[in-house]
Amino acid sequence: FWHSFTLGASTQLTSFATGTRSDPRLSGSWVSYHDDQSGVRHLYLRNLGTGMTAQVTTGGAPVIWSHLAGDRLAWKQSGTMGARVRTLSTGAEETVFGNLALECFSLGGDWLVAFSNEGSLVFFPYGRILARNLVTGQEVVVAQGEASPQDGVFGCPAVDGDTVAYTRALGSSLFPFVHDLGTGVATRLTYAFDTVAADMRVSGDRVVWRDSREGVPYQIWMHQR
Repeated sequence: FWHSFTLGASTQLTSFATGTRSDPRLSGSWVSYHDDQSGVRHLYLRNLGTGMTAQVTTGGAPVIWSHLAGDRLAWKQSGTMGARVRTLSTGAEETVFGNLALECFSLGGDWLVAFSNEGSLVFFPYGRILARNLVTGQEVVVAQGEASPQDGVFGCPAVDGDTVAYTRALGSSLFPFVHDLGTGVATRLTYAFDTVAADMRVSGDRVVWRDSREGVPYQIWMHQR
């Protein structure tokens, strides 16, 4: 369903008798979602202005991750390397990090940030977070794991403007971090004992995440820089 706060009305966007719709995302007048009514989970894109819906992915490989933000849609199908990125206003497409097996990724501003768990590689066995500027082509290693699972990066990063939010394992804890793509400076947001942070989100100068500390059930935390 889609709800307009201006009109105060909710609209059902899909009405298929078979299959399951999942992972809806919204950006401006665009909505993306996954649909497996054909027997294969594919990515669809709907223009709220025109009411037209188009199937983005085809073939026998299901879509396993997608993200929609601004004027861009990114996705990954099973068995493929990197992320496929489409600029919605022009229809132009490119593959980003095409030599890497990406677990997940996020779009924000002109950046795509991705998590790659390259467990088979000697140098980065506990994950890397990478960023690519989709306008300039600049690539940045935001964070990378070291020599043991007690010092690694995990989970899907988030990005807004030049700020990347992610989690890093240090000892038995998972700490929230932010990385400034402009300055290259990474900042740890908490030093609380036995923190287990997850689901990082960033918007402007605020970061939110869920966090379990010293055995307390997950709560929502926010940091304002």
